[in-house]
Amino acid sequence: MRNWLRNLRKNNHLTQQEIANKMDMSLKTYNLIELGKRQKDLNLSTAIKLSQIFDISLEKIKYFENYEQRQEKEAQDKINAAMKGLNENV
Repeated sequence: MRNWLRNLRKNNHLTQQEIANKMDMSLKTYNLIELGKRQKDLNLSTAIKLSQIFDISLEKIKYFENYEQRQEKEAQDKINAAMKGLNENV
C-alpha cells in the first residue's frame, strides 16, 4: 500500500475520484495504484502527473516509494524469520 500517496491526497483534501480525474484515469486504476496493486514500481508518467498535482519533486516521490519498499521488506523479513523459528521448533 502506498500510504505516502494516500496521506498526501488526504492532506490536500482530495478524493480518489478527484485525483483519478486529474490523472485522466479511472477511479479503479487510481485506487489500485494507491493500494500498490498496480504499478509496483511507479512508472515515470504516473510519477510526473503526481508531482504536478501535488506540487512536489520527482525526487521526493522516489524517496517516498523507496522508503515504503524498505519498510515492507523489513516487515516481510521479520515475518520470515519468525516463521523460520517456528518451523525449527516443530
